Amino acid sequence: MELLLHPSTKKQLTQAPLSAAHGFLVTGIGDQRDLAASKLVKDLLQLTSLDNDPNVLILDSTPIKIEDIRSLDKFLSLKVVSPNPINRAVLIKNAQSMRAEAQNALLKTLEEPPKGTVIVLSVDSELSLLPTVLSRLEKVSYLKPSKDQLKRHFNQVRNDEFERVYALGSGDPTLINDLLTSEDDAINAAADLAKQLLSKDTYGRLNMVSELTKDSDQLKLVIDVLINMSEHAVKTNSKSAWVKVLKSSLKAKEDLAKSAQSKLVLENLILNL
Repeated sequence: MELLLHPSTKKQLTQAPLSAAHGFLVTGIGDQRDLAASKLVKDLLQLTSLDNDPNVLILDSTPIKIEDIRSLDKFLSLKVVSPNPINRAVLIKNAQSMRAEAQNALLKTLEEPPKGTVIVLSVDSELSLLPTVLSRLEKVSYLKPSKDQLKRHFNQVRNDEFERVYALGSGDPTLINDLLTSEDDAINAAADLAKQLLSKDTYGRLNMVSELTKDSDQLKLVIDVLINMSEHAVKTNSKSAWVKVLKSSLKAKEDLAKSAQSKLVLENLILNL
């Protein structure tokens, strides 16, 4: 899906190439944040595409291990021939999956990047990163487009159907698009499971653990839906209960990216809701 930008995010991305910074952090929820991070790299390097570009290295593994960060040394030691002041980039997606040792290994590169090199991280929440890493990054916040922007984009959809998927997708463009186009109905099923989880007491939620951990992809979708629902609720009414759901869901997503123990992650999430 194409990138849809809130005016504030668009302004930040436009101003970023004018900065002298060599490290950027794009924060926000969902795939659109990663698209915004990719756009930032393209703009900084004056590229139309990142596909197969020898001067761009993308890390997107989960978890991101210290070995992945150490592998940057070889890439950054290569000579780059380009007239552009910024001619090489490292894009680290889902940086919340970096363990502390990987972040510490990245710190030296952030402190003294090779000339012409920019490093861009994308992350759900800056709370996932060490303060020493954060202090060396210029921040860009990905904000979801307004409801009016989304209505204009999905203008072929009936109004009642748009309202349904907007509520289920909590204003996330990619989730809304998936709800409208998904053939296997996985997104709708995940949304239903997320609502069930929130409607039950702790005992009832724990009884759902076996069902939710049968399919790791479905569990990830359910957690993504919880994050989107709670983020949307926090922005509209700021109730402390939703703040707790958001923080717990973000932590569960981070832990799931760092560990294969989905049952333990889900149980911890439930006990912290």
